[in-house]
Amino acid sequence: MSIPKIFIFIFILTFNIQAEIRYVSKTGNPEPPYLTWETACDSIQKTINICAAGDTIIVGPGVYNEAVVLIQGLTLLGSGIDSTIIDISGIPEDQHAIIMKHMCVVKFITMIVDRDYNGNTDVCLGALGDAPYIKDIGLLESCKMIDGIVGIASSYMMLDIKNCIIAESSGGFRLSANISGYYMTIENNVISSRDECVWMLYGPSPTFINNIFITRNSHAVLTGFSDTLRLYNNLVMTDFEPDGSGIGIGEYYMEAINNIVLGKFKRGIWATSSNNIVKNNYVSGAVSGIEGYAGQYPVVTHNNCWDNDYNYLNIPNLDSSNISEYPMFVNPDSGDYRLQMYSPMIDAGDPEIPDKDGSRSDIGLFGGPFGESYTYRDLPPLKPRHLTQSVDDSLVVFNWHRSFEADLCHYSIDIFYDEDSTQVTTSFDTTQFRDIIPKGTKVAKYYIGSVDKQGNVSERHEIKIILVGVEEEKKNNPEGYKLSHNYPNPFNPQTNIVFYSPDRARARLSIYNVNGELLEEIFNDEVEKGYYTVEYIPELKGETISSGVYLYILEIRKENRIVYSDMGKMIYLK
Repeated sequence: MSIPKIFIFIFILTFNIQAEIRYVSKTGNPEPPYLTWETACDSIQKTINICAAGDTIIVGPGVYNEAVVLIQGLTLLGSGIDSTIIDISGIPEDQHAIIMKHMCVVKFITMIVDRDYNGNTDVCLGALGDAPYIKDIGLLESCKMIDGIVGIASSYMMLDIKNCIIAESSGGFRLSANISGYYMTIENNVISSRDECVWMLYGPSPTFINNIFITRNSHAVLTGFSDTLRLYNNLVMTDFEPDGSGIGIGEYYMEAINNIVLGKFKRGIWATSSNNIVKNNYVSGAVSGIEGYAGQYPVVTHNNCWDNDYNYLNIPNLDSSNISEYPMFVNPDSGDYRLQMYSPMIDAGDPEIPDKDGSRSDIGLFGGPFGESYTYRDLPPLKPRHLTQSVDDSLVVFNWHRSFEADLCHYSIDIFYDEDSTQVTTSFDTTQFRDIIPKGTKVAKYYIGSVDKQGNVSERHEIKIILVGVEEEKKNNPEGYKLSHNYPNPFNPQTNIVFYSPDRARARLSIYNVNGELLEEIFNDEVEKGYYTVEYIPELKGETISSGVYLYILEIRKENRIVYSDMGKMIYLK
């Protein structure tokens, strides 16, 4: 056995023999030794000051307004992630809520900085090594970091981080070391930040597994000169349009495998080196889905880029294993990114990478050895998208966008005239349906849905056309444009907005709150002469709007000039 290993073994054995458990309480006393709850200390730092390596400190519930500096080999345990809180918002700036040292363990604590961000070192947790050659692993688990310049800053330390939450911080992780070989596992955390969720520089070699990264203004994961970076089965998101990448990769070795990147990033995944391996990922919503760098040949295989402005860009060796297909997630609006049966992403990953059950890997969040085994569900397709209708005399025309499900078979319509007769159309594959309403009909009802190859039927659009009302509108407004009142109003969960165009034009219908802020554009298309009904469902895209008054504004353009505009008010009740 080498001398360093003998030293470490003796050191661990010594402090385990002498280890003590000490207690901290909000109602504690200042006198040591703090060996029971009855004799607990009133300060975390006072307790640390009499501890030795190997000791454990258990901290009771409450808010502790003190910055804490641990010693090497110490375990600090709170009473629960929302029960024990270290809050340094009221003490001088340029502080860390907790500074960890080598071989420390910290669990079940919330750290709050809550600064105006004038300083540079206002950090919730700093993991600072005393010497670059000590590589013993510490552990941070089940903690929460709130409102710091950085949630976790680690320098010269090997630190495993699990089940933690970083929220409302300017940055998530800052990882650095001037020498190589600092290995870290960062697993099952949620990081929400204004800027980079992860920034790495000089040396650390972390592995990120099953994390959620949410950024507002910048890159989500950005590497500088990290030796090795491995990203497996992470969800990367933004709700804004940052001038950055979901995953931005430096010039050293990097693996990005089985991740999902969503949102209007400038680049979903940016692979800048031939040392980069990008496999089994799903990217959607970005300007460029997966983008290479001039003169570099990263390994980019078995990915699915869907609905980006450019799905693949600057990748000269792109092969046919990379696809651009609708993913068929179970329910992305609720965050369920498991795959439905018949998804084109099933068994479409790298055949050399097995799923958890040993089969060929799926593309996406639950594929690969760090994924999840589950039963694929045969769900109905989504109902036809962006359905619009026009009515002119007795002719009604429905148009919609084609569905993307791989197992889609056809569309179906059930028609009821005045409730006393029914016509069923069950197999047409076009995205337009025209119907001549029989003379004398007062009310026509249409139920329009999608049908897959297994016979599953989607939810249906329900459209009611009152012919008496149409005739009355035409009498009152024989030539001009018209925006009618929405119905029903108040509404929940959906309402219909009707407008009339006497000729060919471009119509734009948008939803605003009472502060004039645009919430959603629900229609923007060329229209012919006729009446149009646009369905509005606030929860359709996952928006969570509150009860209240909302505005809908119609703009009609001809030759790039607005020729008509009108506004209506509607009430949403939860």
